[in-house]
Amino acid sequence: SIFEKVMIKILNGIKKLILTIIYSKKFEAHNIRTFNKYRLNNEDNSSLILVEFNHFCFEQIGFSYLLHCLKKKYNCKVESYFSHPVVTYSLKRNTSQKIKFLLGRIFNIKNFGIYNSLGINKFHFPEPKEKHISKANKIYKKFLKVNNTREKILDFKIDNILLGDLLYDSYLKKNYDIKPTIFLDDSKFLSFSFEFILYSIIWIDFFTQNKIKAVIGSHCVYSVGIPLRIAVYKKIDAFTLNSENLTRLNIKYPLQYCEFHNYRKNFKKIYLNKKKKGLRIAKQRFLSRLSGKFSPDYHYATKSPFKKNRSVKNLIIKKSKKIKLVVATHDFVDAPHTLGNSFFPDFYQWLMFIGKISKKTDYDWYIKTHIPYGGKFDLYQPHERNVVKNFVKEYPNFTIIPPKTTFPEIISKKIDGILTVNGTIGSEIPFYGIPIINASLNNPHINYNFNIHPKNKRELEKIILNFIKYKKKLKISKDEMYEHYFMKNIYYDKDWIFDTHNKMIKEIGYWGQWTYKMYEYWLKNFDKRKHEKLILSLNKFIDSKEYRFKKSEY
Repeated sequence: SIFEKVMIKILNGIKKLILTIIYSKKFEAHNIRTFNKYRLNNEDNSSLILVEFNHFCFEQIGFSYLLHCLKKKYNCKVESYFSHPVVTYSLKRNTSQKIKFLLGRIFNIKNFGIYNSLGINKFHFPEPKEKHISKANKIYKKFLKVNNTREKILDFKIDNILLGDLLYDSYLKKNYDIKPTIFLDDSKFLSFSFEFILYSIIWIDFFTQNKIKAVIGSHCVYSVGIPLRIAVYKKIDAFTLNSENLTRLNIKYPLQYCEFHNYRKNFKKIYLNKKKKGLRIAKQRFLSRLSGKFSPDYHYATKSPFKKNRSVKNLIIKKSKKIKLVVATHDFVDAPHTLGNSFFPDFYQWLMFIGKISKKTDYDWYIKTHIPYGGKFDLYQPHERNVVKNFVKEYPNFTIIPPKTTFPEIISKKIDGILTVNGTIGSEIPFYGIPIINASLNNPHINYNFNIHPKNKRELEKIILNFIKYKKKLKISKDEMYEHYFMKNIYYDKDWIFDTHNKMIKEIGYWGQWTYKMYEYWLKNFDKRKHEKLILSLNKFIDSKEYRFKKSEY
């Protein structure tokens, strides 16, 4: 009955809350016990390390290690800052939010207690002062005059610090509009821009007033990434991490996941016997993924887009001699600039461009959204589908391929090509001889020739309109595809803090990383010898100035 379902949900919620409290306290005690002996007695109170304040369970584990190493290096105090103003909540806090913050701070409730166990007892929430508001008003007036195109917004700077991409992505993420783009005269965008500018100014002033040695965060995109971006431009150590990746940002690569620009260069440095071993493993794992099995290399894909369904009889791809092109869409609001800029200011503008070009062709056009992954993805994925449905109203020459349709089904209908901005699909589908046309030079396979890489928007249009000519020119090397897979998933491993990241995901599940299960797993598998070894590795990484931390043998 409905009553029983409601009661079960309530009881499960209570159980989860109790276990969260229990394991949070156990994790706090573990931190004090593990790191207390390393505490410094004579900290330099004039210097400061900043660490993002959040409720992400794994990040808190990663922060504990990175903080330990950085504190020893710089011998300074650590303070924390609220991470999601502007993109998630306003700079203006109401009374209940202030009381909640105060109580959490006084009684060390949950995340406050965890951060306190890391030696942090000061937490910054950005409070605008009169000088900040005055400067924001001046910059905002200039912003209105100068930023009259979406492209110019992306180039927006304050005090020569590039912030336009963070502004753009923050706005899209906050709003989830049916037309996920920026309309320059929209009052909603304009008021959001002022708050973003004000928030940025508060942070720039904070860096001016304090001697910051390092900044640690979980995201370098959205408004969350503002402190990290300022640090990068001021040549201050800036680190971002998650359960599979620890990155030091720099002026050349102020974003995470940019190691793909150097895949070929780094591959050449590997000894021949290691190359052979790595490529052999990469081939096995790559082919396993294409067979439809779960891939630990893409653990977020809880359902395989390559699983073969029993029947493809009802697939809507037409039988015709026309060129058949499929547009593979993106999550329109999930940080379009996370790998850098593309030929378009956002994914929606790319889609509209393709729509207009399609009118000049006599092709069969199809459009495909992500396969439903389930879990919390059910909260986000409907937006992508709704945007596509709305797009097809304007461009009825496009046929929507049902979301549950897998790639083997689509491939079996002999499509000719697929369009993406910079999607993972570009490293997979060419294996079947199908060309992928990108719309960005900041795509993960840019070092390789198994995709079509236009140089700009004009060339992209030319390639689409003369598709067969460019398809014939393309020479797809499977060996290159194996090399790319090796560099992405094996050379740059996901095991920076765990023995095997895959084992952790298998045991607690993808979404378990953000629950008490992460603390439980960490405490159960803690090993003192590995703990000491990790600290030594992190110290070497910090001193090396390398972009990406890795533990693989290659």
